Amino acid sequence: MKILVAGASGFLGSHVLKALSRHSHEVLALSRRLPEEECCEFIACDLTEDDLPLEQIRECDAIVNLVGIKRAAGSQSFKKVHVDVTRRLIDAAHSCGIQRFIHISVVASRPDPRLPYHHTKWLAEEMVRESGLDFTILRPAVIYGRGDDMISHLVKMIRFFPVFPVVGRGNSILQPVDVRDVAASVVAALEKEIAIGKSYDVVGPERLALKEVVRRVAEATALNLYVLPTPIWFQRLAVSAMNRLSKNPLSTPAQLQMLVDGLYGEQQPLQRDLGIEPRTFSVKAIRELQTAIPPLFGFSLRLCCR
Repeated sequence: MKILVAGASGFLGSHVLKALSRHSHEVLALSRRLPEEECCEFIACDLTEDDLPLEQIRECDAIVNLVGIKRAAGSQSFKKVHVDVTRRLIDAAHSCGIQRFIHISVVASRPDPRLPYHHTKWLAEEMVRESGLDFTILRPAVIYGRGDDMISHLVKMIRFFPVFPVVGRGNSILQPVDVRDVAASVVAALEKEIAIGKSYDVVGPERLALKEVVRRVAEATALNLYVLPTPIWFQRLAVSAMNRLSKNPLSTPAQLQMLVDGLYGEQQPLQRDLGIEPRTFSVKAIRELQTAIPPLFGFSLRLCCR
């Protein structure tokens, strides 16, 4: 098939392009910047502002929507990116006679106007469900892999200081999922008719407390670490300050809320219908990813704390 991949230049996008290429699919990539992968036709397009290239889209057999942001900035609001872009892609599918539509959401999406990230992700899902297209919605938990935020940010903090301020008591539940398994889920959803009209949680095989996730990453770095329970109100203040002062903060309010709530789901439907057996979040796997990541700010205070 020829697949339109919207939002192809991000962390997940690069892995999806690789997976589609390995399965001999042709790809038309739409994004604001050129993807690192050179295995596709590319059109520079700001999906929130630019006219969509309908003549090129008309040649495609399916659309994969990977567009999303972790924090609102400037004109890029959660509604504009999550809801309005999804609406534009659905309209383009109808205009171009494309019936197959794969939509990437998040396992934490829910209707709650107080939480714009979660709420707009849910609104986009509802729009896809009501689109009349042959849709599949994939809802990943926290994704890890080469080029991710999760492991890279944890490693930066662990190498910087021997004390880690975990959210609350660190008891919220996570099911980290390997980015390669998410990409494989996209390909399987495109290729298997059983996935049409369904939503799947894309989660790892283990339910882990947040503090256990942190400890596994610390073990992979071969560094001792004290996990310090930290009040959620203090975490919110720290994250708010980081987002005011940095263009690339270690965490955003939306990400913090997901850590407070937990990110987990039901793995069995994905295994049953799409044949995906997610990889374990193992110390060995983490060790392979963390070798080139420097400490936070480029230096360590660990020697000062001995």
